[in-house]
Amino acid sequence: MIEFSGQNIGSQAFAGASDIAFRDDLISRRSTEGYLFTLFGEVIDWRSTKQILVIKSSIEAELIALSHAGTESI
Repeated sequence: MIEFSGQNIGSQAFAGASDIAFRDDLISRRSTEGYLFTLFGEVIDWRSTKQILVIKSSIEAELIALSHAGTESI
């Protein structure tokens, strides 16, 4: 059960963010991606994980992370 204090009612009803750390694992050369979702200013879901593939550009890694976050939000 999720309970809200009611103090953040003026906050956005739903917000999400996604980001990566490009090639932060020096051995595998994989990037770490993550997302965070809030409802009325309270965290309701988050995740941080290594990307499955070795990506050659930071833009491609960002788009893959955004795609995963978008899928999860649905």
